[in-house]
Amino acid sequence: MKNLEELNIILVEGRPEMAEEFQFFFKDIPNSSVYNMDFKDFMDQHPGQIDGVACAGNSRGIMTGGWDLAVSEYFGDYTSSTVQDAIWKSYFGELPIGVCMPVNLKYRTTKLLYTPTMMTPGEKIIDVRVPYICMRNTLIEAMKQDLTSIVVPAFGALTGGIPENVVACHMKVAYIDLKKMIQFHELGL
Repeated sequence: MKNLEELNIILVEGRPEMAEEFQFFFKDIPNSSVYNMDFKDFMDQHPGQIDGVACAGNSRGIMTGGWDLAVSEYFGDYTSSTVQDAIWKSYFGELPIGVCMPVNLKYRTTKLLYTPTMMTPGEKIIDVRVPYICMRNTLIEAMKQDLTSIVVPAFGALTGGIPENVVACHMKVAYIDLKKMIQFHELGL
């Protein structure tokens, strides 16, 4: 399992307001970086450098809007059906909100880390803890998968409607809390 501090966390966001919040909240996290650009442009500019992509979406894997649509368009038409098949096989068609499921994509070495922020497409998120839960579980799964670099979206900000500063803050707190839990465990506490 990869150490959390060895994992390169790349926050990619096309909207300047969200990118600014990421910059502010993650400025003291040394293994993080923020890119204010869309997902496809980022991936095109970093070929072969990314081994994991976190995908915010809905519980059923319907990838028709926001970040999940951008991910599906980048990786190919089969992406959504591959995610839906994986959800069906492991969760009978409905992946619980915040659970991060690794998905292998055909002809790709990049691992997809699918993490729903909502039950159905377009749903507004009521529980502002969702970005925290999604970020924490995505980081854990990235470590389990032994990934070295992951692209991470703003969990719950765009379609989910959670304010940008709340999303960035909760995502940072998820990182800090996970790091502390690992340290406590290593100390036997």
